[in-house]
Amino acid sequence: PIYLAVAALRYLSPEQYDAFKGDVDRLIHADQRVELFEYALRWMVLRHLDQHFHPTRPPKILYKDLPSAAEEIVRLLSVLAYGCSDDAVEASRAFSIGVAALGLPSQPLRPREQAGLSTFDQAARRLAQATPQVKKAVVDAAVRMTSIDDHVTVREAELIRALCDSIDCPMPPLLPQS
Repeated sequence: PIYLAVAALRYLSPEQYDAFKGDVDRLIHADQRVELFEYALRWMVLRHLDQHFHPTRPPKILYKDLPSAAEEIVRLLSVLAYGCSDDAVEASRAFSIGVAALGLPSQPLRPREQAGLSTFDQAARRLAQATPQVKKAVVDAAVRMTSIDDHVTVREAELIRALCDSIDCPMPPLLPQS
């Protein structure tokens, strides 16, 4: 459904697109707070439309392996852990599973106040400059985090979709792991 809307919105004039972006931002901020889902939805829609209205060159590869991207990965997985669970113990467990799936040394979950939307945005933008192998590993770890209870909620699936979209990585099928 999002991609159908994006396809239709490509017919806007540049002026209409700029007005649309402003409207999206006003709607998201209308209740004086931005939920992770709202942020992810905005990111997915506007990222594709920005590429259409303001084409840019693909980013240079900055991260060629997991250790070189570890700090950004930890920041991103911390945000996802809190986005998938309101319970601190559950978020920490999910985070540990994600880090272990990547074979990274044990890391502490970042505090909630350091795991906001701006952190997700910065980490995703930087990880968009990773090799496809690093991106795939990050997405696989995120999928493991969201499926630890053998149930992937719509919210969790949308967070994974936003992650994949933001780092330009294909979306995997989201099935419970055995």
